[in-house]
Amino acid sequence: MAALAGQQLYLVMVGVLVFTILVAAYGYRSASRRTRLTNSFEHIAIQTRDRDLITMFEEFRQLRRYMNRIKHDHDGVWTPSMSVHEIQCYYVGKRNDDDVAEAAGDTGKKKGREPAPGQPSDPCDDDIKGKTGNDIIKKVFNYYEATAIGVRMGALEEDVIRKWWRKTYILDWLDFKFYVQYIRENEKTPRAYCAYEALVTRWASDEEAGLL
Repeated sequence: MAALAGQQLYLVMVGVLVFTILVAAYGYRSASRRTRLTNSFEHIAIQTRDRDLITMFEEFRQLRRYMNRIKHDHDGVWTPSMSVHEIQCYYVGKRNDDDVAEAAGDTGKKKGREPAPGQPSDPCDDDIKGKTGNDIIKKVFNYYEATAIGVRMGALEEDVIRKWWRKTYILDWLDFKFYVQYIRENEKTPRAYCAYEALVTRWASDEEAGLL
């Protein structure tokens, strides 16, 4: 009887220990998720108030508009090497016809005025200082990569980040993946932006996956 009572007491103690471990594990996971959620929403919110981030993304949008204009001017005859050259010779503040027309509004068009000429096409020849397209892409993609690493390490909640970033991540990757390939090959960094690419691949729809 004593042996049986001892065995029952042991089983109770084991049960209590297991229960305590499960409760502690649940509490830890809950606290971890709360931390991830807090980090994720702060990550999103800071983009609306951090001046450097706002400027960074505006410069990136200007670069994209410039690249779209150049592609249009080439009537679809376009190669990655041509894109790389244009990015390396792009600089912050470079004007193009789309930006000029947008600034002038319809008034300039109605009066028959031609858009103002753009800046010199090759800053390499004109010794223009400042950030280039290469600097802009690396800054934005470094930010994307850091976010992707945060998701991978559990510092950010992937579901929240996906809902906020999914479309932007995929479109930016599709537009500039040729330049990532250039960086990997020419700077001997084959793993550059791999965490970002992994998120794009995981988040892409079946239709988008066919374009990656």
